[in-house]
Amino acid sequence: MLSSRRLQTPEGLEHVAYTHPLADRPLIEFMLSIPPAEVCRPGQPRRLMRRALAGILPEMVLQRKSKAAFGGIYDQCLAPMAADMVAHPGLIQSVEMGYLDRASLLDRLDKFQRGLDCNLPQLRVVILFEFWLRSLRRGGAPSSGG
Repeated sequence: MLSSRRLQTPEGLEHVAYTHPLADRPLIEFMLSIPPAEVCRPGQPRRLMRRALAGILPEMVLQRKSKAAFGGIYDQCLAPMAADMVAHPGLIQSVEMGYLDRASLLDRLDKFQRGLDCNLPQLRVVILFEFWLRSLRRGGAPSSGG
């Protein structure tokens, strides 16, 4: 019975497509065609990436051992959006369209603003979804971010 169930996208979002690098078959096939020793070696993580980007990225970036966490900066960028949603609760499109409960969302946004637990990964998506809906409402195409 479960195998016959299919994920059904809400009617208003049927034109939205998403993907993930690990679900991109041509990328996976390409990476599997490269000898493993070219991709990385002991003491040389991200070897292929570093060689490909040599001369493009600063040496300091190429040689770094770990990635910096971006969560704090990401949250700083979302803070003005969250503040706008709290300041104008009647304009929250995702609530008006019936996707979210206003009281619950405002409670979570308040917790976000105060630095409290609010299921942040999910709330980030909700905030971005809200502003995507608003861009559609204005008649503009959503920004691709790049």
